[in-house]
Amino acid sequence: MAEHEPPVDEPELAELRQLGQRLQPRDVTWEEPPARLWDRIAAATREPEPAAGETEAPPSVPAPTPITSAPRRRRAWLAGALAAAAALIVAVFVTVIRQDDQNVVAEVALDQLEGGGSGRAELIEGRDGQLLLRVDTEGLEPGDGYLELWMIDPSVTRLVSLGHLRAGGVYDVPAGVTPADFPIVDISAEPVDGDPTHSGRSLLRGQLPL
Repeated sequence: MAEHEPPVDEPELAELRQLGQRLQPRDVTWEEPPARLWDRIAAATREPEPAAGETEAPPSVPAPTPITSAPRRRRAWLAGALAAAAALIVAVFVTVIRQDDQNVVAEVALDQLEGGGSGRAELIEGRDGQLLLRVDTEGLEPGDGYLELWMIDPSVTRLVSLGHLRAGGVYDVPAGVTPADFPIVDISAEPVDGDPTHSGRSLLRGQLPL
């Protein structure tokens, strides 16, 4: 029976893609890898040694299995070894990102005001002092327009747009904007009408505890 290539783990691949989209250069703190990490990767990708007491067949002895199956087995083994190595490297990055998440200044779950969907916002202080707003959402529908992210003052009279909602989910808080003065995080559905003001249709909203 012909051997098949290892199946692709689609949910894990999607999660890694999302992680790569969210990851910004400023979010990463480069650290030394765990001890002997590269030795473990090299060991995983090295050809296995014959077990004790076993000897390789003399060159003149025909192989017991069809030669066409060897490349498939080699590819399957190599794919498994590379996957193991990749998992180790991803683990290092995830650890770094989680450590960077400790710089969260404030966070809030966003309340649903219209339609479906949910979301969460985090105010983060970078190592250079730059303030960032990270927003994760699910199930939002912009209709015929697009979604826009805002920071609003408690009286809901002054608004600062952070731009349209994008897949990366991390936004710079503009210089001169004090989050304590604009603690409300708002996501609105905007029509494509050329009007830069808030449409009045807020889908999600929450106030950072500042």
